Amino acid sequence: MIGRVISLFPSSFSTLLLAYEKINFVEYIHGVRMVGSTVFVPSNTAFARLGIRANAFLFNTETGLKYLKAILKYHIAPNATLYTDAFYDKTGEGESDDVDAQETQHFDLTTLLGKAHVGVDIATTFAGFSTIRVNGFSHVTIADGLGKNGAIHVLDKVLIPPCKHHKHGDEDRDDEDAFITGEMDIAELKERLAGYVE
Repeated sequence: MIGRVISLFPSSFSTLLLAYEKINFVEYIHGVRMVGSTVFVPSNTAFARLGIRANAFLFNTETGLKYLKAILKYHIAPNATLYTDAFYDKTGEGESDDVDAQETQHFDLTTLLGKAHVGVDIATTFAGFSTIRVNGFSHVTIADGLGKNGAIHVLDKVLIPPCKHHKHGDEDRDDEDAFITGEMDIAELKERLAGYVE
């Protein structure tokens, strides 16, 4: 299972494993009925890039834990298993298909965070190697990890839903700014997740 695979690499995913433990995410996820999934797994480095203040808020405050749960839900696309060369759609919204190796393809995956979707672009080079970008800027550093219940893609940045109040195209600019500086402002984090926190 994907959770077990992640737990085998604590040197890379100890922050994510701590996040799962802090909000009892394993119990939550076992209550979700899924036929396959795509799990975007932020590495320890990805969490570090959020910055010390954002991590302290997420992991060490009662309010922050609610936002942390929303973030973790945003990293899982249920009933849709996406690899660099194949897509198995069990959501009822599309069809399963091979990924075209000759061009860039875009997939819009529904997440466990309600109406918040994740955009995935897969591009295959002339040599047959594939690159994956998530939400236009996060790179997948390790793709196509296999789990009994879906696909694993390791990210270099924690995914945060785009702010609903920005014009189309502004989201990437703001995310790039946070990515480059290595810090995410707590107010910005709250604003982006405000509509998704329970």
